[in-house]
Amino acid sequence: QRVLGVAPANREARYQLGRAAALSGVALEAGEAALERFVATPPGEEDAALASGWLRLGSIRERRGDAAGARAAYREAVRLDPG
Repeated sequence: QRVLGVAPANREARYQLGRAAALSGVALEAGEAALERFVATPPGEEDAALASGWLRLGSIRERRGDAAGARAAYREAVRLDPG
C-alpha cells in the first residue's frame, strides 16, 4: 500500500497487494480493486503474469461469495495459461 501511495501506477505493487489479500483473506475489497486495475493495464516486462492476476482475482471473488465473478476470473486465467 505504501508503494501505491508513492507510485499509484505500479502494476507489480497492485498485484502483490491483491495476492496478499487472496492468500490471507484480509482486505479483500482493496485486494480485489488492486487486481482489477492490474488486469486492466498492459503488462510490463517484469510484471507478474496476467493469468496469475486473474487467478488471484478469482480467489478473492470466491472468498467474497461472488461465484459467477470467480468463475469468470478463473476462466480467463485458464484461457491465458492453459497449463
